[in-house]
Amino acid sequence: MNKVFALVLFVVAVVKAQEVFPLNVHIKLGQSCASEAIRINRLITSHDPNQQIDLIAQSEPHITMYLTSFYVKHEKEIYQSLYKTLSNYKYDCVLQSNPRLNPGAPSNTYALWDTNLPACLQNLSDRIVNATYPYIDENAKKQEPEWIEHLPEPTRSLKKKMIKEFGSPNVFSQFTPHITVGHDDVTPDVFNALLAGPVADANKCVVRIRQVSVGSVGKYGTVNRGKDKWTYKFNF
Repeated sequence: MNKVFALVLFVVAVVKAQEVFPLNVHIKLGQSCASEAIRINRLITSHDPNQQIDLIAQSEPHITMYLTSFYVKHEKEIYQSLYKTLSNYKYDCVLQSNPRLNPGAPSNTYALWDTNLPACLQNLSDRIVNATYPYIDENAKKQEPEWIEHLPEPTRSLKKKMIKEFGSPNVFSQFTPHITVGHDDVTPDVFNALLAGPVADANKCVVRIRQVSVGSVGKYGTVNRGKDKWTYKFNF
């Protein structure tokens, strides 16, 4: 084999081995909560033309369990590991949404609709992280989102610690379940005024966890609608 050609093949193999992609391991909301999230999202957009998340055509309402970058070469192992841990998860887990949005969190550019955090949900998130973090991109442990700096202590330091260990600020003790229903980093003052008043209220709903999916990631940490890569359905 030509030495130059062999070198090219070696370089290509090395590059492919280092290829990474972001994945959002998440739970689906069910029809009633998804519809309410879309209603809130449309209402925000009707008042704020700079609102940047579209839950109708582009993104899917969800609750993130683990969002980070993984090595592409480990994609098969990621799904196998998830299957193993999820098949041993035996909780019929039910969540309740809050009646109001969390305005401006975490950097005055996001609209978050929080849920409660029962032990069964914390257990599920912990299982998912433990099953998949061995396959994450090492560089993910060095990438801190800008909004981290807006947080007070000790939360800021704790989230930075999670990033250094697991490539995500929102895991284990820092896991805060929520549904992202809006984002505006163009006119955040207008955005936050809306969240504090005209669009603050949300109709409470219940999420019964029936499946975990791995989705491709869009802007602002969203899940691209209709582009899940893998799904596990519970048989409760």
